[in-house]
Amino acid sequence: NITDILQTYENEEMEIRNIIKIQSAVRRWLTIKRFKPYPKCFIQLLPILHQYYLRLIDFESSYLDKLTLILKRYLRPIQAAAISVTSTTTTNNNSVHQNGFTQQDIDSIFLNIEEIHTIHYSNFSKLVDLKHPARWPFIQSLFDILIDLAKNMSIYTPFILNIKSAINKITFLQHENTKFASILQELQQTKDETLVNLINCTNTCITNYENIIEACNTALNHKFIELSLENRKFGSIVNL
Repeated sequence: NITDILQTYENEEMEIRNIIKIQSAVRRWLTIKRFKPYPKCFIQLLPILHQYYLRLIDFESSYLDKLTLILKRYLRPIQAAAISVTSTTTTNNNSVHQNGFTQQDIDSIFLNIEEIHTIHYSNFSKLVDLKHPARWPFIQSLFDILIDLAKNMSIYTPFILNIKSAINKITFLQHENTKFASILQELQQTKDETLVNLINCTNTCITNYENIIEACNTALNHKFIELSLENRKFGSIVNL
């Protein structure tokens, strides 16, 4: 009857509440056990690090999407089109294509893009891996990732130096090469995702990383001063 059903429901609800209380107590105990070796000031820094970690992983995800878009929507189809129109004539060991559409043109437009994509794919994978609960607190791992990325930033030097030349080459081929212009028009689906815009967007990567790291560094230094650290050895984490 209804009374029995209600009583059963009430008993089950009480049992669920008790289970939730036990789970909460166990999680609290595990958290205390995990962070007990660290000074209180270090624990207070974790919300700051988590905030900038989320900003970093969001930026890296968005940036990686743009790099992937350049490779899949533009580089691969353009390479395939270039191969399909390859002439049997060669000059200085460089393939010569109909309408002046050469492999050298492609290389000058997409210089280092594949290497840059590889680096950021690896970086994003490492950042995602930090989400695993077993990696907490991941403060040292996060800065290790940033330091490794900084070491690889030299890959951007030829790319940045080549950006103006790449854009000029795209503009030239659009006006002078009917084959390239036709392919590019077909591949460009929106105004925001044109090849020129994507290449220019890639150029902002270093600036964005610098801004995020500098903001994180400033916030951490400010917090360290505010907390009057009792353990100075943790100060080394903000010195990138």
